[in-house]
Amino acid sequence: MASWDEDSQAWVEPAEPDGPPPGERTRRMSVVVIVAALLAAAAGAGIWALVGDGGGDGDGGDSSDSAQVLPVVPADPCDAVDSDVSDEWELDSPEPDRSDKVPMRACSWNSDRESARLMVMYSRDIPLEPEPTPTSVAGVSSAMVSGNDKGCVILWPASFGKVLVVAQRGTAEPDRHVCDIAADFAEAVAPEVPG
Repeated sequence: MASWDEDSQAWVEPAEPDGPPPGERTRRMSVVVIVAALLAAAAGAGIWALVGDGGGDGDGGDSSDSAQVLPVVPADPCDAVDSDVSDEWELDSPEPDRSDKVPMRACSWNSDRESARLMVMYSRDIPLEPEPTPTSVAGVSSAMVSGNDKGCVILWPASFGKVLVVAQRGTAEPDRHVCDIAADFAEAVAPEVPG
């Protein structure tokens, strides 16, 4: 609605706000929020392990003490995708995210076949919202699911903590729900995931 501008002595239209309409999140913001939450939870798990272990003896300790407090996840999640899976899912080059400071490793790809961003993450137990619920994924026992129409996580227990397979909407609208994509990708990579 136009308003009167005293300085110019004319009716002027209000300026259009920058960014998306209120209440809408952009894809990038959703990705940033999910990744930040996962990293914060992983860092919190490492801090909890440090506090729960008494924090060491105060003199810095040796590196073997640190390895016991913050164990390194034993495998590279990029190895969960072999060339057959990569070709079938039309994946681009893997983007690894490795950190020995928090017990987590992740690897992600863009899938041209699904118009989605896919990730495999090995981590200690981390909290998720909404609370995961049981689901059925072929080849994966004790699978759980958590997500919405923008992103979905399939997770299951492993000897080192949790395996998380994430699907997020890409720039184009996927042909099917991201939880269906995540479940199918979890089934595809499960044979290569350490137990």
